[in-house]
Amino acid sequence: PKSIFEKFQTNVNQLLTESNPDAISELNIAIESLGHSENPERISHVAHACKRLIKAIADEVFPSRTEDYVMKDKTLKKVGDEQYLNRLDAFVDSIDSDNQKFILKKIKFLRDLYGETPESINKGTHGIISNRAAEMAVIYSYLILGEIILERKFKK
Repeated sequence: PKSIFEKFQTNVNQLLTESNPDAISELNIAIESLGHSENPERISHVAHACKRLIKAIADEVFPSRTEDYVMKDKTLKKVGDEQYLNRLDAFVDSIDSDNQKFILKKIKFLRDLYGETPESINKGTHGIISNRAAEMAVIYSYLILGEIILERKFKK
């Protein structure tokens, strides 16, 4: 498994470095923010850095628009600047990929981690999220976002 992850990591890091150095910076900020203490401020910082990373990727793969995006299932998605998870949904919906359905589910997982649900990492500001959970959120975010940018690379 180590070599599989290293190959994935090399590809993702290369794409991020070439196309979005700010995203790499956000990832590094998130990782550096994790420490050995369960300080809610640190965990909150991780959540905000990950959200900035998600937004940076969304800005790259599907820039914001004023008009709604019509999904293939005919539902409308607001895809303005702050609807970065919706923009990831729209990007994945717009590509032809065998993994499309699974990536959309993974974006829903990001949505659950970073907003819209009471158990999200945003609760880290109240001391509910542990360092371990914050570390896993960084890992999940990196893997899911990596998969999205790799889809973009292979669909060009």
